[in-house]
Amino acid sequence: MSDIDVFPLAGWDLYQVKGQPYLLFRPSFIANPMQPLDQPIADRTYGMTPAVARELGEKLLAQARLIESVAETADGHPQH
Repeated sequence: MSDIDVFPLAGWDLYQVKGQPYLLFRPSFIANPMQPLDQPIADRTYGMTPAVARELGEKLLAQARLIESVAETADGHPQH
């Protein structure tokens, strides 16, 4: 992963395309440490089918749960 640029996700927009069997996903991100947090960049829009959207959602939830469970301390309390 060291060769991949990682940009923190700042938000996103989702659009349903009326009359079409897909949705549009437009993420916004912070491109550099000096960029104001309230001015994220949104320069690409991605299309996906409902099946891909469900799969992505399921995988994101599974990874979030894994990260949260690993973050628990030895006494069972989540770290903050």
